[in-house]
Amino acid sequence: MKKAIKSLDEFAVVAAEIERFPREMDRIDAFCECVLSPEAVPASLLSGDPFSVAYREACKDFLGSISGGENYSPEVSERSDFLDGFSGDHYVPSVYRYEDSRMLGDSFSAAGSILQIMNVRKGDSVLEYGAGDGQISLALARMGCDVWVIDIDERYLEIIQRQAKALGVNINTVKGLFGDGIDGKQFDRVLFYEAFHHSLDHAHVLARLRSVVKPDGKILLAGEPVIPQNDYWRQIVPFAWGPRLDGLSLRAMRNYGWCELGFQREYFVERMMRSGWLVKFTKCHATARGDIYVAEQYGDAVNVADPSYVIESSAGDDGWYPGEGNARWTRGSASIGIDDSRRTESIELTLHNFLPIDRNVTIARGECLEKIKIRAGRAQPVIVGASDAGRLSIQCDQIRISDVIRGSTDDRSVGVAVSLLKYIGPSRCIVNRPNRQSETLVR
Repeated sequence: MKKAIKSLDEFAVVAAEIERFPREMDRIDAFCECVLSPEAVPASLLSGDPFSVAYREACKDFLGSISGGENYSPEVSERSDFLDGFSGDHYVPSVYRYEDSRMLGDSFSAAGSILQIMNVRKGDSVLEYGAGDGQISLALARMGCDVWVIDIDERYLEIIQRQAKALGVNINTVKGLFGDGIDGKQFDRVLFYEAFHHSLDHAHVLARLRSVVKPDGKILLAGEPVIPQNDYWRQIVPFAWGPRLDGLSLRAMRNYGWCELGFQREYFVERMMRSGWLVKFTKCHATARGDIYVAEQYGDAVNVADPSYVIESSAGDDGWYPGEGNARWTRGSASIGIDDSRRTESIELTLHNFLPIDRNVTIARGECLEKIKIRAGRAQPVIVGASDAGRLSIQCDQIRISDVIRGSTDDRSVGVAVSLLKYIGPSRCIVNRPNRQSETLVR
């Protein structure tokens, strides 16, 4: 367990002691062993609506109390005042200047994971936001990709151009903000590597990216502090999202004024879905810096059954089981995020009852409420009217599969199975009739 720091004043004392250590890696290790206690966190972050403007403003205020500054803005706060090596004729990439093979190995492992999952070829277009000194973008340029970099700090862009010139490759660099586009150009891949968590208004960024990424393109969010339930690191993000409480992140916010967010995974996934993106997750077993969430635009329909997609919600209900190809079970009550840009449309939800008994299901979307009975072994589409609500909730009492199917070894407690969510326009009627026999989805 990490050393608990009860207040920001106490952290200032501890930080002063750690900064006296002679080696940077020793300082990093020591800061990683500290965590700010939740009692120092504003109550509005521990209980507020994480999708609200008020919550974002509370995060901004808390960030200001950590950094000692006011009126956070990425144009000013995200600049780097320590760009050592910039003035020299020969630039040494920052990862080598730690003089520690652990950091070097972490970086190489993460880069390998990103390049493999990115799956691009010569001529493909890639945009990287917040690339730092640009090592991954340089590698992509060397293999022939059409590479663009957007960063708020023009000094990093100059560093990238110096390296590109030395390597004899071309990279296009533009000073700008996350979500900015390039004159209507759309990209095959958009990369954030340890960068997306610097975005305080990340909902706005995700909405803007829909016009930056090609319809069949992907966003890669690599090395981001997205923390699943019951994970050891949950202690540094005890709220849906906000400034991370570990010592290393507090140091960066305090010393440089950066925004260092962390996300609970159920919020992160729902936020992505509300912004029109479905996510897949790939674990890098060598280093968490190589963990990658790949986001795809989902258009008119969400294939809830697809086991490769992560579907979670911060509603605090029972949640979902993994998809099984033809459907995905709820654990009882479960919720799913609704695209913010399509709240005026009705939704058709395809439900399945794979059990030998009838099931009562309630579907809620804001004030729209539909109650239905699904006959044993049947599939049924249900249409739910338009609403300003950001999520759709499904309620079905839990039942253990092995209790109702003789001889089954499947001891899961389930609600109802769902295969498809589809946006269909303004209709508000409900279709309450079975349309086909459901195939088995029990073990």
